[in-house]
Amino acid sequence: MKGDFSRFVFEPLKHYSGVLLQQGRVLLDSDWNAWARIQEQLRRVLLRDVVGSAAAPAAQAGFQITFADGALWIGAGRYYVDGVLVTNTAKVRLDQQPFLPVLPETYAPGTYVAYLDVWGRTVNAVQDARIREVALGGSDTTVREQPVWQVLLAEQPEGARAPEGGDAWTPPGQDAARGQLAVRLDGATVTGNRLYLVEIHTAGRTPDSGAAGGAPEEDGGAAQPTFKWSRSNGAVVFGVLSWTTDDIVRVTTVGGSLETELKVGDWVEFVDDTILFQRQALPLWQVTSIDSAEQLVTLAASENNTRPEISADSHPFLRRWDQQETSELALTGGTVPVVPGEWLDLEDGLQVRFAAGKTYASGDEWHFTTRVATGLEWPEDEQGQPRALPRSGPYSAYALLALLSYDGSTWSGSDQRRTFQTLTALSGGGGGQPAPDVAALVKTLQQQVRELEKRVQALERKPEEPRGRRRATRAKA
Repeated sequence: MKGDFSRFVFEPLKHYSGVLLQQGRVLLDSDWNAWARIQEQLRRVLLRDVVGSAAAPAAQAGFQITFADGALWIGAGRYYVDGVLVTNTAKVRLDQQPFLPVLPETYAPGTYVAYLDVWGRTVNAVQDARIREVALGGSDTTVREQPVWQVLLAEQPEGARAPEGGDAWTPPGQDAARGQLAVRLDGATVTGNRLYLVEIHTAGRTPDSGAAGGAPEEDGGAAQPTFKWSRSNGAVVFGVLSWTTDDIVRVTTVGGSLETELKVGDWVEFVDDTILFQRQALPLWQVTSIDSAEQLVTLAASENNTRPEISADSHPFLRRWDQQETSELALTGGTVPVVPGEWLDLEDGLQVRFAAGKTYASGDEWHFTTRVATGLEWPEDEQGQPRALPRSGPYSAYALLALLSYDGSTWSGSDQRRTFQTLTALSGGGGGQPAPDVAALVKTLQQQVRELEKRVQALERKPEEPRGRRRATRAKA
């Protein structure tokens, strides 16, 4: 989650239910965001408890997969995936969905699983100009969060058991052994109150041995992962207007302060909506000169960079990263190679260590905070050693939609979506009248209550003695 935040203080295991302001205190972004996270957790847990891991309201069930006019289509409607609501506002072709992922040009005949991949992104003021308040000089006071949904097809291996809608399911190829990161401060003094971001750039798998130079043969020769890092949580971005030459780009601003300005030698990443939705990470560019008056930035390619096409509709921008090459650190295409099991220097004594034998995906991210007063904020184990933690984002959730068969020209299959009825539908709906089975149950209960009341009244009523017996008792006395 990128943005100009001070720190993240939401801790789900503490099970807080709210955040209360106190009078005369400063309102911090971290408090507001913790409250938002608490509410999000409560909402998602409630939805999972009520509707399950993935389901749709029966009356508005979306994402039905159909075949027509030679193409697969995604139906309009809603779906809840792991407590997250996603909505498709209109029926759309698979290859024209709004958050278009990378799709094969053709599919081979076979059996496929159609599924929803739901993940989250933050949207900044470059990507949505309405976030800015023009009355405050165009200030970007906030960012937005948005769930991204993508319908994908995964081929089923021959002979594999077909999944069912009720199964707990993840797509084939999703490795459970995901990467972990530990952070420490090696005998130095923190020089700033910052929120750092470490993000995987090149996906890959680290070898079990911890040796550099790529994965061993048993890992299939997977690429060696690389990472980039930011001391401002990836919040420093510059909107792109156009390419003026093959290596000069015109931007909306070159920054206004030491923390947010663009400098010669900085590494930048070209990002737009298409790149984000395709989960790509293009090779970085290095800034070689800046013309502040004309807002022109000259860039040098780090590798065989292809100049990205610029479209205002895709909201292009440059994101600044803060890694730099040193005599002890050689960058690869502007990024830092992951050497598993070894402590790697960032700056000012801050070091990170990636776990060996793990899979790292492009976009996996970790955040940590430094404070001048207290140093590094990172959890430790019982021996006082930094813990190795899984990624903090982005979240991913999946839902099975359909099982499909393709013969080379036509698709067929079965719907695997799960639906649920609304409470009003379960209770019978119209006019406030309960459904017949509920009405019969209520009537039976009322009758039982009346019978019970009669029995209680009978027990409380004291029986009268016969008159003759009372007279005999008086005579004896």
